[in-house]
Amino acid sequence: MTHSEHGTVVLMGSGEMAASMVETHKYALSLIEGAQKAIFIDTPAGFQLNADLLAEKAVVFFHDRVEKSLEVVSYKSSSAAPDQLQAAMKLLHEASYIFAGPGSPTYAVKHWMQSPIPDALLETLSRGGVLTFASAAALTLGRLTLPVYEIYKVGDPVHWTQGLDILGHYGLDVCVVPHWNNNSGGDHDTTFCFLGEPRWQALSAELPDTTVVLGLDEHTACLIRFAANICEVQGVGQVIVQRGGVKKTFKEGDS
Repeated sequence: MTHSEHGTVVLMGSGEMAASMVETHKYALSLIEGAQKAIFIDTPAGFQLNADLLAEKAVVFFHDRVEKSLEVVSYKSSSAAPDQLQAAMKLLHEASYIFAGPGSPTYAVKHWMQSPIPDALLETLSRGGVLTFASAAALTLGRLTLPVYEIYKVGDPVHWTQGLDILGHYGLDVCVVPHWNNNSGGDHDTTFCFLGEPRWQALSAELPDTTVVLGLDEHTACLIRFAANICEVQGVGQVIVQRGGVKKTFKEGDS
């Protein structure tokens, strides 16, 4: 069986290892023609002491809920030994489903850009595979990304940083913003990926006129199916498409 020329990018606002996204994982896997080989790459959380536990959680989630095996590609930083990079690249080149999730988007971009991994992601798509990137990992795929930790936790001035621009290879000038409707702050505003509305308004004003914001509510996914030239929404919330002062919202069942 021949593969489609282009694959699918699945962007999740959160819940990548929750019941809300089980059917989205299964559906995305069903779009793959031929053999299904799913891997989880741990780079976004590579600096965290619980990085290995997160990877183990992903393996168990896939086994128990998605009912598929999942291998871990461990590439915690660009200082990895050459044999570790070689092993990681071997698995990436074999994969038809690449899954990444929580951590820091700027950390992931920094260490992926110093490696052949972005090219491997594009190769997977060119073979008709699927990239399922959630939360921090989803933030990396556009031309620009949010330095969430640096602004929300450290107090840096609001600014954008470089993304991997995987979506730019398909003509999409997009910045992806997960956790769009987050409300975990309790006594303070954590919408717009923990930044809050005042900081988000300042950030969005800095965007080039050509750039589209793709906002993802939590426990919600946007599936970009390049071969079919459509986007689909799954999950409990909305996907927001915003450019300049124009905003459109889409929910499950819309495409």
